[in-house]
Amino acid sequence: MPWCPKCRNEYREGFTVCADCGVELVDVLGEEEIEKETFVTIPFHEVKNVIEFLESAGIKGVGQIDNEDGTVALTIDDNQRKKASRAVKSYAEARTEELVEKKKEEILGARRKEEEEIKEAEKKKKGKDKKKDFEEKLEEEENEEEAEKEAKKEVGEDEGPAFKSSKEKADDARNSAIALIVVGVIGLVFEALVVFHVLPLQINGVAGAVLYGFMALVFLVLLVSGVLSIFTAKRLRGAIVEEENHTDEVVKFCRENAVDFVTKMVPESKDENDESAYFSRIGLLKMLIRREDRFKDIEDDVLDNILDENYAEIFGRKS
Repeated sequence: MPWCPKCRNEYREGFTVCADCGVELVDVLGEEEIEKETFVTIPFHEVKNVIEFLESAGIKGVGQIDNEDGTVALTIDDNQRKKASRAVKSYAEARTEELVEKKKEEILGARRKEEEEIKEAEKKKKGKDKKKDFEEKLEEEENEEEAEKEAKKEVGEDEGPAFKSSKEKADDARNSAIALIVVGVIGLVFEALVVFHVLPLQINGVAGAVLYGFMALVFLVLLVSGVLSIFTAKRLRGAIVEEENHTDEVVKFCRENAVDFVTKMVPESKDENDESAYFSRIGLLKMLIRREDRFKDIEDDVLDNILDENYAEIFGRKS
């Protein structure tokens, strides 16, 4: 039987040219062609970089098949397929990070240019006091965070879920466990009453057996899920102590080392609806906290939550 040496499709006797590839058919495929399999399809402009990356990782003998849609299928010996797939995954992750950084720099560059034009047009004073220096540094950090979010969004990385403390997660897990266990127990008791003819809801024959078996399985799954959720809640409660320790340390540091300075730099607004002072103070606090090595491991969302929930205590106000 004739074969296509490019796409490896088999044809009936009498065919001499592949209908898809347009190449002449051969009677027998070589062993090398049979053993090679497609392990990834990539855009044409990435082929050179990917092959060079694979070769640097010690993966040789990569073949390629051009597709009509502008992509290229890469092939490799079957015994190297797993290694090649892992290498391509690593390349894709590194490439995504590179694109995010590039897009971020483009956004920041455009914003800096716009800010320079505004400053030049307004002809502001050259002398800057200490307060303005901190405000500009804070604004630059906020712009960088926003630029990184926009870059990730354009490249295709989604933002993570909203922050929840370990206590909130533990409470959610505990409530879910209770609900699942209650539903599971009630369902099993109800089915037992039906099966033992306590309740007049009988379905006989094969249909009844299938229905009762399926219902029992569902309620057992709910019951087991509830029990597992209880263990999850216990594990999460173990992390509450660590978060509380972080909270105590951060609040103590702010009250002893940062409050006086931040208050001088950003006086509290007399307008209760004006939140600019709040956000400026939070930004300055984060800047000072991040200078301390002991706080560098605290994640941003955890630190934001600590400062938000303890804002009144830090600045000595009654909530």
